[in-house]
Amino acid sequence: MASSISRKPSFCPAKNGISVNAISAFYHDHLFIEKDKAEQAQALLEELSKQ
Repeated sequence: MASSISRKPSFCPAKNGISVNAISAFYHDHLFIEKDKAEQAQALLEELSKQ
């Protein structure tokens, strides 16, 4: 069964000053963020992947 990244408690972009529009699908999610926050969001997702 697939699990949405936006449901993970440790994924909280707002705590890091990142606005996210999330669209969750059955097999994958789409995260839409401001272009100038891309590197910060990528670092947050990479950290999440290590958990």
